[in-house]
Amino acid sequence: MKGLSREKPPLDPHGIALHDISFHVHAGEVLGIAGLVGAGRTEVARCLFGADAFTSGSFELDGVPYQPRDPLYALDQGVALVPEDRKKEGAVLGLSIRDNLSLSCLSSLLQ
Repeated sequence: MKGLSREKPPLDPHGIALHDISFHVHAGEVLGIAGLVGAGRTEVARCLFGADAFTSGSFELDGVPYQPRDPLYALDQGVALVPEDRKKEGAVLGLSIRDNLSLSCLSSLLQ
């Protein structure tokens, strides 16, 4: 990801703006995003997943440009999101985090 930016939502006084966030994750690596409440970690993840719009920035998956336009597209590309509040936003509340993560590749597992 290179140069992710997002303007503060105009009607949300508590909305988070993101400014020029960049990182590389190599094959086999796991990236954790940490920070205090309000630091923007959830917003970064939601932008990567296509759940939130962003103002600028570019993404690549395996060297191929990736434009997260919506969560369904992200899932088709193998990108999953485990939301911070699984009870409010979770895909399947009765499943574990591991099982929820496997939902993004379920179609390839069933072939």
